[in-house]
Amino acid sequence: MASTFFGAMTVTAAIDAGLLPTRGDRVLVVTNNAAIPEVTPRLDDVAWFSTIADRFTRVVSWNDVVHPYRPQDVSIPAALAPVIQRLLRDRWGIGDGPVDLVLESLHVNPAKALATIFAGSPIHVYADGLMTYSPTRSSLSAPIASALTGLCHLDLLEGLQPLLFSEHSVETSIVPLSSFAAVVRGVADDDRVCAALDDVTSAKPTAVVVGQYLAALGIITDAQEEELHAAMIAAAVGDGHSTIAFKAHPSAPPRAIGRLEERAGELGARIVSPPPAVPVEAMMAALGAPLVVGCFSTALFVARRLHGCAVVRVGTDTVLDALRPFENSNRMPLVLADAALPPATGPWQGPSMDDLTRLVRAVGYVMQPSIVPMLRPDAESFLTGASQDTISRYFDGRRLAKLDLPGARTADKVVLVKESLRPRRLRRSVLRRAKRHVKRWM
Repeated sequence: MASTFFGAMTVTAAIDAGLLPTRGDRVLVVTNNAAIPEVTPRLDDVAWFSTIADRFTRVVSWNDVVHPYRPQDVSIPAALAPVIQRLLRDRWGIGDGPVDLVLESLHVNPAKALATIFAGSPIHVYADGLMTYSPTRSSLSAPIASALTGLCHLDLLEGLQPLLFSEHSVETSIVPLSSFAAVVRGVADDDRVCAALDDVTSAKPTAVVVGQYLAALGIITDAQEEELHAAMIAAAVGDGHSTIAFKAHPSAPPRAIGRLEERAGELGARIVSPPPAVPVEAMMAALGAPLVVGCFSTALFVARRLHGCAVVRVGTDTVLDALRPFENSNRMPLVLADAALPPATGPWQGPSMDDLTRLVRAVGYVMQPSIVPMLRPDAESFLTGASQDTISRYFDGRRLAKLDLPGARTADKVVLVKESLRPRRLRRSVLRRAKRHVKRWM
């Protein structure tokens, strides 16, 4: 199953590297998880899908199965799974033989739905982005957890171990960057991609700005997102770039780019925009731009590891302050970008891999203490030795107090005590009012 072209390229690279099962037919189930899938093209509808299509026997659509519902809104009751499995085997021409599942985002639909339908089938998970390093978002059901066979991922931060499914001691494998680079290069060299990028490449941009998808998720406001993108443009201009390619996030709702063009014009720069369907990884390969600017997009790490581009981050501190709740799955990618990538301005010294690992394990525990309890000693060790500035930047004091971890300030503990007493006081108040009401009628 694949929901994005980046994911499809990742799983294709894993196939090419021999990391996934090879028996029988290979069926690609595409799923369009956009808010309005009817107006968003499927990933196999774009012309350059043909560059990876030969790895699959056939392509089928999950959206066609669940229409008129959105894929992420459809849960499958276990009692109905055998019936739906028979229907899908017939509809997709799978036959009665054994099935291997290769899925993404296993803890949410539609991957969770497929794992339920084909209960007992081996599950191989591929992770295509920075959430590989996040703890599992929610506990897996026992049947799904017992079927989990392996995790393959891009090594976007060399040497950093994933936390995803670490509670299940699942075997992990790395998708070779050479395999992924070959897939990306194949897409970038496709004549139809070259034609789609003709206006952009002819402008000869020397910097790429990667947009984020935050306002639509309610993390920041539309105005804040516009300011974030404007700050990225300003960072590129400040580095001496006058022609900039702005690549909106593929899941972001369509918006007029006119305001950003105006902001760039005020700074003496020009913005060019590629078609939304062109993968940013292929665009970066085609342009060869020396600088990539973003907030916490996976594309920043791909640019650095795959293309050797200079990368800078913008606005991570703002988003860190705004991100709620603490266990929000965007937190780990955000922490990684803030800690491991240089800011657009000011001095910076990158952490060692050991320090980054300790930070990731500490943040991972505080995000999901009930899922990765074995990381508590790592969190205690990191927080005991961390500066207050580091703790304030990456952790929530009240959450540390609730978990009885080092680093919580006295004020955080006082607030926590007050919050814990509030329900008790409310209950006492209700009881007093009830007693008065009873006495009045006696």
